[in-house]
Amino acid sequence: TAYEIRNCDWSSDVCSSDLSQVKHETGGNFTTPQREKYNSSPNDPPGKPGYEYFRGYTGMNGNRNADDAYNYIGRGYLQITGRANYADIGKRIGVDLLNNPQKLMDSDTALDASIEYWKSRVRPNVTNWNNVFEVSRAINKPAAVSPNEIVGMQERTQAFQIGRAHV
Repeated sequence: TAYEIRNCDWSSDVCSSDLSQVKHETGGNFTTPQREKYNSSPNDPPGKPGYEYFRGYTGMNGNRNADDAYNYIGRGYLQITGRANYADIGKRIGVDLLNNPQKLMDSDTALDASIEYWKSRVRPNVTNWNNVFEVSRAINKPAAVSPNEIVGMQERTQAFQIGRAHV
């Protein structure tokens, strides 16, 4: 919520870290929640572009099957992904994201979800806000052991450095 944003401990490091992650996850669009990009396949079922691409997320983040992987794709400012994350974050913010996954495309819901994700998944797992890899791992791939495993690591680092210079 706006109250939480104003009253959170937003040191320049934390603020730069958050904004650099949002910049990467949204492609630089801070005003409109984004949907994960995908590659279509001729094997996609009718009306489900990207289905084959998202099939690769089956078994991850609580996705039980390819339909879950397709329905609970990355959405919002931090690209909340997976059935388990939709259920947990939705419950925490009081929105049924499992039955209404598109609600993460609403800017208010996306903001609330991103703040909750940041508070519950990122903050507890980061000890050094200047370490872009540590922050990116909490957002993108918690099991990563190397910056090479993080999608867009170079862009995230550049965005952090730019943000740090201006905060």
